[in-house]
Amino acid sequence: MRGLSRHIARILTTATVLIVALGISVETEAKKKKTYENILNFGSCGRHLFWRYEDGVLTIRGFGPMENYSSPYDAPYAPFARDITSVHLSDSVTSIGSNAFAQCTSLRDINLPRYVNRIGVKAFYSCTQLTDITLPPFVDLIGDYAFYRCGQVADLEIPQKIRKIPAGAFLGCAGIKDAVLPQGITSIGSLAFAECKNLTSVHIPTSTTFIDLSAFSDCPSIETIDIAPGNEYYVTESGVMFNKEKTLLILYPPKKVDESYTIPTGTKQIAQGAFYAASTLREVTFPEGLDSVGNGAFSNCQALYKLTLHDKFDKFGRYVFSKCPNISEITITSTGEEYALIDEVQFSMDRKTLLAYPIGKKAEKYEVPEGVTAIGQKAFAGSEYLRKVVLPKTVTSIGTGAFHKCAMLESVDLPDGVDTIGRGAFSECLSLRSVKLPKTVKIVGAYAYYKCGNLRSIGLGEELDRIGLNAFGECKSLMSITLPETTVTIEPYAFAGCTSLKKFEAGELLDTLGNYTFQGCTSLTDFVLPVELQYLGKGVFDNCTSLQQVVLNENIQTFAPRLFSGCRSLTTLYCPSTKPPRTYGQTFTGVNLNMLVVLVPEEFVDLYQKDAFWKQFHLEPFKFKTEY
Repeated sequence: MRGLSRHIARILTTATVLIVALGISVETEAKKKKTYENILNFGSCGRHLFWRYEDGVLTIRGFGPMENYSSPYDAPYAPFARDITSVHLSDSVTSIGSNAFAQCTSLRDINLPRYVNRIGVKAFYSCTQLTDITLPPFVDLIGDYAFYRCGQVADLEIPQKIRKIPAGAFLGCAGIKDAVLPQGITSIGSLAFAECKNLTSVHIPTSTTFIDLSAFSDCPSIETIDIAPGNEYYVTESGVMFNKEKTLLILYPPKKVDESYTIPTGTKQIAQGAFYAASTLREVTFPEGLDSVGNGAFSNCQALYKLTLHDKFDKFGRYVFSKCPNISEITITSTGEEYALIDEVQFSMDRKTLLAYPIGKKAEKYEVPEGVTAIGQKAFAGSEYLRKVVLPKTVTSIGTGAFHKCAMLESVDLPDGVDTIGRGAFSECLSLRSVKLPKTVKIVGAYAYYKCGNLRSIGLGEELDRIGLNAFGECKSLMSITLPETTVTIEPYAFAGCTSLKKFEAGELLDTLGNYTFQGCTSLTDFVLPVELQYLGKGVFDNCTSLQQVVLNENIQTFAPRLFSGCRSLTTLYCPSTKPPRTYGQTFTGVNLNMLVVLVPEEFVDLYQKDAFWKQFHLEPFKFKTEY
């Protein structure tokens, strides 16, 4: 009895579910009918054309061309678009308007009348269920993206009267297997057959004079490309498509069975995506004299592992070897040098120097492999996505321009052991906000952090000896600098244009401030020279418009040209020299001498007052201490 009860319960439960489901279905249909209740299911779609929709069928009667619509939503039957499964056209319809059936995602079949001569822009855009369509013989124009993503359409025959295959005409038509273009076709536009995943063969007639480089992009199943003999603009060699002069390699069939390929001598350019998804290709040899390799040229070549180049070559576009996980060897035949490629990143063959990180690689973080000792010249330069780079403890040098213009870079962890930051290593890294140099860094090279506009703080290493030319120039957010005791030399323009810099502190060993070191540091208000400093270059404080007080030391016997030029707020100058310093042109240009007080050693006031230059100043005696 219990078993029978459970069985009856199951039956009742199932029945309940069916009734609820049926109720929902009926309710959905009712809602749909209610939605359509207040919408007219008929109207005009051309000067002499009239439409009617009923139960999934759109019927168009009359004669002449259909109306062109600027978007799918402008068609008068747009409310029914996703429910249309079939379209019946009168025999007297002469054209299909732009966006006429765009996004009719349930449309399966349509009869195109014999005398239709034009198919408008995006006419069948995203008709993803359309399975069969025959283009009438009188069609002489197809609009851009006319059959975009009509993925079920197969074996489409192009009428003889058509002269151009426009942009995106058959983009994403995965059902097309053969693109046999008739004599008379003169041009094939951008993305015309792109992403036709099952396209296996392409035939180009003698009449074709232009093929856009993206026309057959991302078509991974192409086996053969046939260029008709006599074509004056294109040719194939070993099944690979070139321009007639064979200077531009346009397309390598992805399903070509060869494992190695030597690009012919005389080839100057390789088009974007030319070798895309060449599934069996393992080795490629590049010719001498190659000028450029286009974006994504070898992307998704999963089997590719070896590249042989005649000379060092740096004219690769973006994403050239994207998704080529097995490339591990690069050989330069002219020098015998060999390189390794790990996850698209180029290294020396011994894996100790990182040579090149792909500009377009989309990762935001990259960890340099353990064992790498050097980051090469311009290795990461121009990277568009990197925010953080982690260096292993083995790295000891950062090369010239290593991270130049890494616009998104926020931090790089520099390990102990790095002793030099190369010229322009981090220049124009606009997102870099803070820098902490390890204690082992002795030299910050010229332009090392130039124009890092958001850099606010710097931690300098304990053994720093020299700061190079313009090393921190134009770092407009930098507010303070504290040098370690070991720093001896600051080269010209090192902090020029640091408009937020308010505080500068240096150790006693600082010997030299180069020309224009603090030029344009408009927030700097006071400055005390270290007691051992021997040399002040030209224009060290040029145009420091907020500078009010400067304390010199006894070693400064000469004022170079433009030393205080443009320092309009300068009111106090401590000058402990026992002899009036020699001055050169424009030392105080732009300084209000009526406001400036020069404090000099009390026992040498007379010397200053007798000096032809210094007597023009308001001089006051001051008792200087050894330390101040």
